[in-house]
Amino acid sequence: MQENRLMAKVYMSNVIVSRKNKFNDSYDYSPNPDSVSTRFRSKSKQRANYRQPIRVGVSLRYMLNNRWSLESGLTYTHLVSDNGYETQRHNFIGLPINMGYQLWKNRHFSLYVTAGGTIEKMLEEKPWQFSVNTAFGAEYKLSRRFSIFAEPGLGYYFPNNSDIPTIYQDYPLNFNLNFGLRINIK
Repeated sequence: MQENRLMAKVYMSNVIVSRKNKFNDSYDYSPNPDSVSTRFRSKSKQRANYRQPIRVGVSLRYMLNNRWSLESGLTYTHLVSDNGYETQRHNFIGLPINMGYQLWKNRHFSLYVTAGGTIEKMLEEKPWQFSVNTAFGAEYKLSRRFSIFAEPGLGYYFPNNSDIPTIYQDYPLNFNLNFGLRINIK
């Protein structure tokens, strides 16, 4: 039986990279307000403080057959960092594309895996951010129309050659947990 599903996602990303002796460039504040990328220049090695990224999204999943699915949608990500001179806030809009495979399913519960990639655009500046991800998911059907899900997974963020320091650049491999609501629309 093929299904179409509209799914709303809300989740947090948590970096699990060891931070011992992990330093990034600190950035010397320059009063030029024209561009975020020109306000910061590398000065010395110093620890940066990153807050946990927050990502929300909505996506559509199409079941290709009983096991395989294709999923895409839109995400919004908010990053906050403190480099010792000022707090930086960055906003990204992203387009994830994932393939899913149903491992096991009964009437109320299912287990699956997903893998894919995301392209994100920083709203304040030029950089595009590319990443790949994989997750293991569990879904519980609350009713015929609604289910809840959780997807712990890993993501890797490729270097984007930006002058703007982000958690993606300093800790490219991270753990994330997606959780939310699915609405069966067909």
